[in-house]
Amino acid sequence: MNTQPTVPMLMTQFLVLYRKELLEMRRSYKWLWVPLVFILLGATQPISTYYMPEILQASGGLPEGTVIQIPTPSAGEMMAKTLSQFSSIGILVFVLASMGVVAAERASGAIHMVMLKPVPVRSYLLAKWAGLMSLALTALTTGSAAGWYYTEVLIGHVDPVAALRSIGLYVLWFGVIAAFTVLASSGLRSLGAIAFVVIGTLALLSVVTGLLAGRMQWSPTALTGHAAKWLTGAAGAGGGAIAHPVLVSILLALALIPLLMEAAVPLFQRKLGSS
Repeated sequence: MNTQPTVPMLMTQFLVLYRKELLEMRRSYKWLWVPLVFILLGATQPISTYYMPEILQASGGLPEGTVIQIPTPSAGEMMAKTLSQFSSIGILVFVLASMGVVAAERASGAIHMVMLKPVPVRSYLLAKWAGLMSLALTALTTGSAAGWYYTEVLIGHVDPVAALRSIGLYVLWFGVIAAFTVLASSGLRSLGAIAFVVIGTLALLSVVTGLLAGRMQWSPTALTGHAAKWLTGAAGAGGGAIAHPVLVSILLALALIPLLMEAAVPLFQRKLGSS
């Protein structure tokens, strides 16, 4: 008798686990506070830049008659600065919200109830990643929309093709981060250790990419830099073809996600057996 799960059975299990992830994020209000932080990050950048001269004037302490003139960036530059908030503070918020995606269930013992079904490990981890990606996509979409709106109102017109392409690169980069977070959460018990490993590794890779910018254009960590170049016109984005370094970064990021997820399987099984 064939006891191997069929494809429809695997899909059903995945969808059940995925809905469970969405429900848990709803119960912990992540659907509310994570997108709200991204909206604040997206809206604050164009608003603070536009009103900075008035803010400085109102702060006082300047000689009478002082006129403050701060060059207003282009709409593309402003949108690039807005998205850059997501690659720094946004990543920190996302990692802190997702670091317990596996470890928290293991610590509470809930993971044993789930795995008794039985549930394939890959389906379980894939549902975790899909849940995090749904949260990241919602946060990035709402935050980018807020920044885009205020940039259009206060600064000027944003090239929609360049903006959508750039947001897509950020979504892909957050997909890599989500996979790495699932990997770290599968292999580590302490939430503090998970956050330290993920954020520390991302920070180190960002520094290396910045120092070796000319040689690291192919790296997935360079995706946010490519997005900024598209928005500012430095890469000639528009509706043209995607440049070779950007394409390589995209393909490597797409390949890295399943590799990280596959690496999480033995770590998860080892920790599950020892808990």
